[in-house]
Amino acid sequence: MRRLVYLMLIISTFNVISCRERSGNKDVKKGINAEQLAEINRQLLIKDRERIVSYIKRKGLDMKETDTGLWISRNDSGTGSIEDGDVVTLKYVCSLLDGTVVYDSDNNGLMNFEVGRSDIPSGLNQGVKLLGKGSEAVLIMPAYLAYGLVGDGRKIPARSVLVYRIKVLSVE
Repeated sequence: MRRLVYLMLIISTFNVISCRERSGNKDVKKGINAEQLAEINRQLLIKDRERIVSYIKRKGLDMKETDTGLWISRNDSGTGSIEDGDVVTLKYVCSLLDGTVVYDSDNNGLMNFEVGRSDIPSGLNQGVKLLGKGSEAVLIMPAYLAYGLVGDGRKIPARSVLVYRIKVLSVE
């Protein structure tokens, strides 16, 4: 009988402690509001831009920033224009800012996609529309124009700034 009383006492104590911990966690979850999240996001964007500008300076690149935050350097203007609905074929190298090559056409094959209607990063869609057939360019995409908060689930980590070196081989 005594053992049963001790067992009940231990179970009751455990339940009381558990309830207090759970109610404390609710307060922590409510600790960050929308304004604070917006400020955190703004600071991350500023940090990414600083990293990109530093990379451009270190590499001695002549790049222009678009209104969306995409950075571009055209080595050759090519011919014609590229618009939504065009199917483009690219030779490419995709790397992280630290120089780690994550994908390239030599190992993964040429990239084919329909501009504006595919699941490639929005920065790549935007970038090719600034080029023409035969163009060569370097595109630097902040995370929000690349694979965002989660990465691609394979080689590109979360919140990665990407550098694409591309050549437009064909436009159909």
